[in-house]
Amino acid sequence: MSVPLLLHYVRCGWAGWFDCRVKIEEIL
Repeated sequence: MSVPLLLHYVRCGWAGWFDCRVKIEEIL
């Protein structure tokens, strides 16, 4: 897991992981 992705994961929150999944895919 890259650092930017990890930071995004933390920013979204553990519960918000699925909600932010689309945004993360856009980053990747």
